[in-house]
Amino acid sequence: MGPARRAFVAADTLPRDPAWVTEALSARFALEAQAQSSSRTVWLDTADWRLHRAGLALNERGRGARRELVLDDGAQAVTVTQAARPTWPALLGQLPGPFLQSRLAPVIGVRAVQAMAEVEGRCSHWRLLDGEGKTVVRLSVEDSRLIHPRPALLPLRITVDAVRGYEPELERGAALLRCIAGVADAAGSAREAALGAAGYDPQIRPGNLDLALDAGAPAAWSVAAILMRTLETMQRNLDGVLADVDTEFLHDFRVAVRQTRAVLKTTAGALPDDVAQRFGADWRWLGQVTAPVRDLDVALLGLAGQSGELAAEGLHHLEPLREHLVRQRRSQFRRLRAALAAPRLSAMLDDWSAVLTAIPGSDVTQQSTAELAAERIRRWQQRVAKHARSLSAESDAQSLHELRKRCKELRYVSEAFASVHGAGRRGRLTKALKRLQDVLGEIQDAQVHRNLLTTFATATRPVPEPATLLVVGALLDRLGARQRSAAAKLPEALDRFSAAAKTGRRRNAMASP
Repeated sequence: MGPARRAFVAADTLPRDPAWVTEALSARFALEAQAQSSSRTVWLDTADWRLHRAGLALNERGRGARRELVLDDGAQAVTVTQAARPTWPALLGQLPGPFLQSRLAPVIGVRAVQAMAEVEGRCSHWRLLDGEGKTVVRLSVEDSRLIHPRPALLPLRITVDAVRGYEPELERGAALLRCIAGVADAAGSAREAALGAAGYDPQIRPGNLDLALDAGAPAAWSVAAILMRTLETMQRNLDGVLADVDTEFLHDFRVAVRQTRAVLKTTAGALPDDVAQRFGADWRWLGQVTAPVRDLDVALLGLAGQSGELAAEGLHHLEPLREHLVRQRRSQFRRLRAALAAPRLSAMLDDWSAVLTAIPGSDVTQQSTAELAAERIRRWQQRVAKHARSLSAESDAQSLHELRKRCKELRYVSEAFASVHGAGRRGRLTKALKRLQDVLGEIQDAQVHRNLLTTFATATRPVPEPATLLVVGALLDRLGARQRSAAAKLPEALDRFSAAAKTGRRRNAMASP
C-alpha cells in the first residue's frame, strides 16, 4: 500500500489563487515551492459505461505527439504510449497495443470508446518541511476547467500526500485545511468531478425502465414519465446513430422505440384518447426505417462469430459474402441517415415531448398507477400464456415471431411498473419468460441469417465462386441445425411459462379480497 493521501475541494467563494492554502499550512510547516505543471486529461468510456461497471478507469493524458493512455483497475495503473493517436470515438481494433486490446475486448465488445469529459488544468506544487528541513508532506493545488462536452470551471482541488513514515504530519496538515471555511473533503475522485460537471452519472444505466413510480399517482402521469424516459434514450443515442459510431447506438435506439410502442399498447386508455392515434403511424415508421440496418449489423456480427467455427482453409472464401453485406449496409445506412436527419423526426420528437410534458396538467383517468399496473400486467400475462399454449415446435415462423413480440411487450410493461407492482422481480415467471424469449430469439435470428445467406447465394450477380457457395452452404447447414436445436427446446420453454403463469394467476386470485 502506498503513502497516505487526503484530497479536498474548495468552494467557489474562495480565490482561485492558492496563496490562502499555503498561508494556512505555514502555521505548521515550512513550504518550498516546486515547478508548476500543466495537464490535459480525457476521461474515456463507452456510452453505456462498460469500463466503469467493470471497475476500470481509462484516460488519455498529454498533448500533441506526447500522449499516453492510462488504464487503472483500482489496484494497478498501466500506461500505454500511443504510437499513433486514436481519434475518439474509437473501436477496439483502433486502440493502440495488444495489451490494451486484449484487456478491454471482453469488457467493451463492439462498443466504441469515446471522450466523456476533457479537462485542462494547471497544478502548483510544494514540499512541506518539518523543523529539520525534511520533506514530510507533498502538496498540490490543481486549478482545472472542463472543456468538453461543455466549458465549466471545476472546484479547486487540493491534494496532500505523506512521505512514507510521516503520516501523522499529513493528518496535521489535513486538520489545518479543514479549519478553512469553504474547504471540504473531496467526496469523489477527479474523474467523478469531471463527469459530474459534464452532466454524466455513470450509476444510471442507459435505457433502464425501472423508474421509482408513485403507486397512488394518476396512471397517466406515470405512463408519461415512462415514455419520457424512452424518449430521453432515443435522444441520447440519435447522434451516435447518425455518426455510425458503433452498432449499439442503433440497437439502443430501436429498443427505446419498441419500448415506447409496447407501453402505448399495453397501457391503452391511460393517456388521453388521441395520443396513441396521433403518433401511431410515426412510431411504426421509425421502427420500420431502422430495421434493415440493424438486421445487417446482426448478420455481420453473426458472420464474425460463425467464421470462427469454420475450418481455417475456408475462411477466405467468406470475404465475398462479408463484402456483399457491407455494401448492403452502406446503402441502407445512407437511407437511414437521410430519414433520421430529415425534419420529420425532429418535429415528431418535439411534438411528442410537448404532449408528454402537458399530461400531468391535463384531465386524466382516475385509475391509480398501481391499479393500472396490476390490471395490464395480469392481462398481458394471460395473453402471452394463451398464445404460448396454442403453439408447438412445428408452428410456422410468423406465429413464433408474433409470440416473441408479445413476450417483449410483457417484459417491457413489467420492467416499467416494477417499482409499484414487482412483476419484473417475480422469480419463477420472470425466469420462464426470459427462457422463452431466448429460445424464440435463437429461432428468429437463425432464420434472419438464413434468409440473408440464401439471397446472397441466389441473387448476387455475378454469381459467387463455387468455393464461396460451398462455404455458404456449410453455414446454412449449421444455421439449420441451430434452428432445429432451438425448436427442440421450445416445447419445454412453452410449458414452463404456461405453468408459471398459471401459478401466478392462482396466487393473485388467493390474494384478491
